[in-house]
Amino acid sequence: MRFFGHLIKGKITKPKDARTGTFPDMNRAIEDPRILFAMALREQGSLGRFVARRLGGMLPEKVPEVRLLKDYIRVHGYPKATKDEVDDVVFAKYALGGVPETAIACEEADRIRHLMHRELDETGRGLTLQDRARSVLTMHDFMWKHYNEFKTIGIAEGTPVKLFDWQTTSVFKALNKQLADFASARIAPKEIPCSVRGERTILYRYPFGAVGIFPPFNAALGLGFLAIFSSYFAGNATVTRTPAKMPLTNMELAYILRDLMEELDFPTSAFQAIIGPAQEIANYMIDQSPLNAIVYYGDSDVGLELMARAITKGKQFVPELAGSDASLVWKDVDIDKVAAFVTHARFFGSGQICLAAKRLFLHEAIYRDFIDALVEKGEKLRVGLPADPKTDLPIVAARPLYQVIDMIAEALGKGARLETGGYRLDVHGERDDAGLFYKPTILSNVPLDCSMWYHETFGPVLPIMKVNSFDQAIAQANKSAYGLRSSVYSDDPKVWQRFFDEIAAPGIAINTDHLHFDDFYPHLGGLKTSGVSGGKYFYEVLTYLKYRHFPRQSRGPTKGRKRSSPRQR
Repeated sequence: MRFFGHLIKGKITKPKDARTGTFPDMNRAIEDPRILFAMALREQGSLGRFVARRLGGMLPEKVPEVRLLKDYIRVHGYPKATKDEVDDVVFAKYALGGVPETAIACEEADRIRHLMHRELDETGRGLTLQDRARSVLTMHDFMWKHYNEFKTIGIAEGTPVKLFDWQTTSVFKALNKQLADFASARIAPKEIPCSVRGERTILYRYPFGAVGIFPPFNAALGLGFLAIFSSYFAGNATVTRTPAKMPLTNMELAYILRDLMEELDFPTSAFQAIIGPAQEIANYMIDQSPLNAIVYYGDSDVGLELMARAITKGKQFVPELAGSDASLVWKDVDIDKVAAFVTHARFFGSGQICLAAKRLFLHEAIYRDFIDALVEKGEKLRVGLPADPKTDLPIVAARPLYQVIDMIAEALGKGARLETGGYRLDVHGERDDAGLFYKPTILSNVPLDCSMWYHETFGPVLPIMKVNSFDQAIAQANKSAYGLRSSVYSDDPKVWQRFFDEIAAPGIAINTDHLHFDDFYPHLGGLKTSGVSGGKYFYEVLTYLKYRHFPRQSRGPTKGRKRSSPRQR
């Protein structure tokens, strides 16, 4: 059995207090959830097991994981399993840490920050932008070399092959010379005009130095890697807080990047990673650590509160938060083609993607025909084991599962029409009121006072609003606290141009896959409570603008200074 320890100062370490967690092989455990729940109960100790067995009906349902257990006991009985059965499905053990480990890593990141960036340092120490750009091709080969290792771990964590290949391939292939040149051009020094002839002003983008990153549990090699790679490219040393919910892929990424730094003779402390509780580690990073910037993926309420505190501490805070993206389908579209786009945009990954399409505004002229096409395509989506290449839908995490269940119940209670779905499934696709999967659900005639129009639905449910005018559609689409990515489908340029102009979101897909990712796209970014400032490139926002001015008699910067190894201390 493999052990995943913290990565601190270039070394894999065990927790100081011997705290560890166990992670099951989800490809085996979800076939028999009895063992999964038995494993969770074993970690709670004898008292926890007694309470669950004897007093299960009294357990509070506000905690989604408790509600999940109660549902299982109600439907299938108390989950009994032998020690051998539980041990047999354990895939790995991992360290559990907190502030002590985080403090050591943050201090190390601050100590080596000068080794990650050099422009005109007289001592010749540190990496130049050109060094980091050249390393991208080596990183490309290095990551692809470990693709199957990542895949094995991803499947064990419950990520279906289709989802893994989609997010990982799209990011790994972007590690190319064209991207390195593009990113370099955005942060390289630039001379600007001066109002006085003969004088010079040069703009620089300097890294903040030491950066903390909170990657999402659901996209470690997609969204998480974008931020981690960009922090490095910008010239920062990075400390990643890895979510205990799915820690293994994030930690494997840190180990492999450490090995890459070793091969390049770059600082091996460039990438450090800690597994531990988000709130505790975030509080330390903001209030006490020497970090200068933080990237946070997560819930909007929590993220914005952390952002406000970070600002009072003078720290850069980059929020990547929730979304409730709108799609507008106009009357002139190819119904079958666009229905395929919308089905993928809403239900891929069981809807657990921040930039998924979560609200559909559908022209009345094609309303019924389009819904019928959506239902047909949604019915074909398959649940199953992560290793099965035919599996479309992963299990739904406990919190979003009950959020979806409660929102659907609210909508149906207020008169919405259930077109398809609306219940839980087991791994074989059979109805199971304690199942870990949820059938893709489409609701029409959803009243506008239902919460799913205004709050993120991080699961496989799609509310549909019939619209008869563009004004009606855009008004309701913008009645949201979120603004991440949106999409519009129409053969009329006037329609999609107006949508682009008026929708409150920074990313707009026009007549294409809402989830499309391009190598040169901005790295998400949102408006309102999705991210405040709009689209962004991480390698820009993890640097700050500096400038210097030379009067006529000054020659300015010179080239060709001798340098030493970037690892020299």
